Amino acid sequence: MCQIIKNIVTVAEHELLQMILSDQNYLFIFGALEYDYEMNRKNFVSHRQFLEKDLQFLQVVQIKNKERLKTIHFIYRLQYLCDCGLAYYIDDYQSMFIKIVLNCYADLFKYIESSKDFLIEVIDQFRNFNFLALRFLIEICQVFKEFPDLNKLVIYQKLSEYGLYDIIEDYINDSLKGFEKQKAKLKKLNLKISDDIFTKIPNMILELLIVCLQHFPKNFRQYLISEHQQVLKYPLFNNIVDNSFQSELYMEILKLLIENNSDEQNKTIDFFLFQFYPKIASQISNISTNEYKQQFLEITLGLVRTLKPQIKETVSQNKVIQKFGFILQENQKMLQIKCLQIIKLLCLFRDEDINNEIIMILPNLINVILSYKGLRENLLFSQQLEIIKIIYEGLSQKLITSLEDELKKRENHINYKRIFDIFKNLKNNCNQQTSPQNQIQPRYNVIGDEIDLFKSVQAHNTNHIIKAQKKLIDKEKELDQISKKIKID
Repeated sequence: MCQIIKNIVTVAEHELLQMILSDQNYLFIFGALEYDYEMNRKNFVSHRQFLEKDLQFLQVVQIKNKERLKTIHFIYRLQYLCDCGLAYYIDDYQSMFIKIVLNCYADLFKYIESSKDFLIEVIDQFRNFNFLALRFLIEICQVFKEFPDLNKLVIYQKLSEYGLYDIIEDYINDSLKGFEKQKAKLKKLNLKISDDIFTKIPNMILELLIVCLQHFPKNFRQYLISEHQQVLKYPLFNNIVDNSFQSELYMEILKLLIENNSDEQNKTIDFFLFQFYPKIASQISNISTNEYKQQFLEITLGLVRTLKPQIKETVSQNKVIQKFGFILQENQKMLQIKCLQIIKLLCLFRDEDINNEIIMILPNLINVILSYKGLRENLLFSQQLEIIKIIYEGLSQKLITSLEDELKKRENHINYKRIFDIFKNLKNNCNQQTSPQNQIQPRYNVIGDEIDLFKSVQAHNTNHIIKAQKKLIDKEKELDQISKKIKID
């Protein structure tokens, strides 16, 4: 019987699975699977014992539609079958089972979307400190990522209208105060909630907010800088920024608020740049912790990637580039890489004020480049060369002259000749690219015994070079196909 059940399951037909996992049949099915001797039976717990006695079905809001209840039970039983009942046996059929589960979820979301009161009741339970309501909201928001934006838009809009973000703000404020109000209220009502739940809730609230920002950030961004928040001097935004350097979850929220390039977010970015970024930048010094520097660099990198004019102005006004000088010379590769990525993007602004600040950190950059020791530092070295290449491509004579003068000052350095030759090759290659008669892909030389790192410096080539590279790749694919055909023949 067990083998028959296994064969039936692998058919993976929706209607057939619904029938065998129905209320009338599912215990028989899982009972038969208990006799599967191919399964590891160490610490084995009977499927029927777990499903009948240990499992508990919880509802935040009572679902009155019987068909929807059947769908919920079916989803759980099918997932239990995949994860526990026949986990080792149906790996090859996982994609079909996942598709069935997603179709069922789509059916449930249509019910939630069309229901007048369901989401209102869930939000009311959430407002009343119902832990199950919080878990439910996190789960449905996480499942949203598998569905079209239209479904998300309607439900997220309703959640926002029903006060989701007001409640999240209250939870965040209360969690920062240790839930003193809730504990006092529960004590008066002679109700007890385990300390474990109070420990879990702060992170779960932040996880819910992160999921909302990942899928549909517009509503929360609008809430964050709304007139109501303005009157109160933006308490929620302040809490997020103040805690972002102590908590990875708060930092993730902050990054999601400022990393998107869409027009809707411009006001959020502008407000952050005006209200918070100067304070964060002012606290960066050579005595700051590596963790603080890392977070600061990640925030700055997220901002600079947008290449918006207001970001250039803020970076310049707060002397941020000068702070990169001492970070570049610290023996912290992750910090150095982040710094180099930011400097590379700032060079692309081709702005005179930015160039003047870059000139001030050229001594630090040259010192780091001269310290190159070999293949173990290829990643750092290639990032440094990209910056040099961008400087030569930018045709800012002041910046180029300053770069070469700084290198010239160190001509007694043991590595000077090698680095000088690299700079010279980069400059010649850039001049060839900008020459109207030589719009072809340059050929780079191998320097000594080192790998030709120039080939990694491709992000800012001309359209002609990109087309040449594409033709080369297509040619390689064609040759690869021919070689495979020869092997087959």
